[in-house]
Amino acid sequence: MKHKLIFAAILLFGLFSIVSADFDFFTDYGSSSLRSISLRQGWNLETIYTVKEIRSIAFDLQKPPEDISAVFMYDRYEGEYFRLYPEPEREKFQKFLNSVGDPDKGGDVGEFGALVNASAWIYSEKDQRIEYPSISVSHKSVNIRPGWNFLSVTPEYIGKTLNELKGSCDFTKMYSYSPDGGGTRWVDMLNDTNFFNDETFDESAVGAGFIVKVTNNCKMGSAEASIPAVPPLPN
Repeated sequence: MKHKLIFAAILLFGLFSIVSADFDFFTDYGSSSLRSISLRQGWNLETIYTVKEIRSIAFDLQKPPEDISAVFMYDRYEGEYFRLYPEPEREKFQKFLNSVGDPDKGGDVGEFGALVNASAWIYSEKDQRIEYPSISVSHKSVNIRPGWNFLSVTPEYIGKTLNELKGSCDFTKMYSYSPDGGGTRWVDMLNDTNFFNDETFDESAVGAGFIVKVTNNCKMGSAEASIPAVPPLPN
């Protein structure tokens, strides 16, 4: 479905100058509604929309939600973190945006899609539940690059297993940062064959962040239904 978008309005970022663009790859999964996500006291790996307008935060135009004391993103082009809050590292942030590119000016929509579906580190001072706008792109429009990639679960994952979502990707590592007892730890999603092959994502997983590592460029995606050959002509 095509949406006439203004980056700052739809993505709540203003990542680039405010321009209009047509994209086929934007989904309408709750794009006009809010979802909520639970944050635990401490570090959380969650969708970037948890912290509202990231560009406004980075340029001191807006503060993140109450009791959020730190936000970091991962620059997959440089292989390093940069701080968005507090004391944002603006030059690193701008360099990251330049690497992502602007699809309206010839940039790769798959690189932009990876940003739309990205996750970030968020430090919460307390256990809390936050509402955020549900915006995502089809995982088939997200470039997965060699090295670590920070992603988030979107509504498109619901009812599917990781094996069904792997597309052309050959994951070497895959982790979530999930509650475990009284704390939170890295959970290996790849080596649990039951989870990878059999367990499906449900509504409660939407918005949660996870990281994947690959050695080659690829795209995730559900298996396409096979289309039989066109019937032969009669004799």
